[in-house]
Amino acid sequence: MTHTVFQPPPVEATAARLAQVELPDGFEITPFTTGLKNPRILAVDPSGHVYVSRREQGDVLLLRDEDGDGRADGEPRQVLHRPAVHGLEVHDGALYIATVKELLRAPIQPDGSLGEPELLVDDLPDGGQHPNRTLAFGPDGKLYVSIGSTCNACNETNPEHATLLRVEPDGSSRWWGRLLRRTGDDPCCDRLVSVRVTQSARTLREVPYRAKQQ
Repeated sequence: MTHTVFQPPPVEATAARLAQVELPDGFEITPFTTGLKNPRILAVDPSGHVYVSRREQGDVLLLRDEDGDGRADGEPRQVLHRPAVHGLEVHDGALYIATVKELLRAPIQPDGSLGEPELLVDDLPDGGQHPNRTLAFGPDGKLYVSIGSTCNACNETNPEHATLLRVEPDGSSRWWGRLLRRTGDDPCCDRLVSVRVTQSARTLREVPYRAKQQ
């Protein structure tokens, strides 16, 4: 049995292509910066520092708009190099960073640079065909990490594949939640949680989940 993964080439965001984007009345779209090649995830801290992950280049870039004109000032600055970096999230003065197998936390310095990254988790499930991890903090103060399936039609052997992981901000007390069809309560907040996920090219909205502690 063989399989093929199709990876289309990147397409430049030219002025002609931007003009095709349909916007509500009164809105306009302009480039904040250009030439980043393969930007994936954006995260902005309260000071306005903009962080961009580039999975193919394996780095995180810092962009700043000091004069408030809506465009990044100068060239982007590389603040982190980590192979296959993808997910970013700002929380309590730190940038949380996800690779395929790792979760890291780096303190944000006053100038937007990052201090020494701290490795919080180093055993996230293997990526397979869906290796990109995204991060978000919930209203419960926990960090949620998306873990995709290894392919589009697999019998997963690792119970953490095709789940959301929930961890403490220090990476401890890991839980996993599988998607359910029926309504359930969030075990951490005692409230219904709505999660948007993409599964087999379908977008499911308001999917409750049940969590299990390791």
